[in-house]
Amino acid sequence: MPAIASGQVDIGLLYTPVSLRAVSVEPVLEDRLVLATPQGEGVQGPVDVRDLTDRELYLPSRDHSVRRTIDSAFYQRNVFPSIAGEIDSVHTLLEVVGGGLGSTIMPRSAFPGAQVASGVSLHELGEHMPPLSLALCTARDYSLSETANVVRMFIVERLASMFRESDR
Repeated sequence: MPAIASGQVDIGLLYTPVSLRAVSVEPVLEDRLVLATPQGEGVQGPVDVRDLTDRELYLPSRDHSVRRTIDSAFYQRNVFPSIAGEIDSVHTLLEVVGGGLGSTIMPRSAFPGAQVASGVSLHELGEHMPPLSLALCTARDYSLSETANVVRMFIVERLASMFRESDR
């Protein structure tokens, strides 16, 4: 985010909340969180956050906006999950889950279309897990160039297309 705030990077795509005042945030889409488990665990969805206390969870680190959303949902329900580890790489999280070491909660957009990693099953989460807001972020003090604006429009259109495909 500091690179966006300083104008070194024109556009960033981030989950909110974004905590820098020097960054303009334009919500683009909502994304839902899903539970990813090792295949064959017989999970019946939608899964309520209160039902996750007996699972070994691997989640993004605490400073990640996705993790803050997850922690907030747990806190509001007075749920204390078993956090087995913190991993910020989507690829590594899926390897851990596919290897049978535990489960994770991640954005549905991490799985374009119906594509799911080998050995991983996805499950909807119940109403107590709020959606994520995906936002385009730009430096508040810098105007986008004409080229950057074209890229911004392309990103918005492509995201909308990807999300329509993933809902099929």
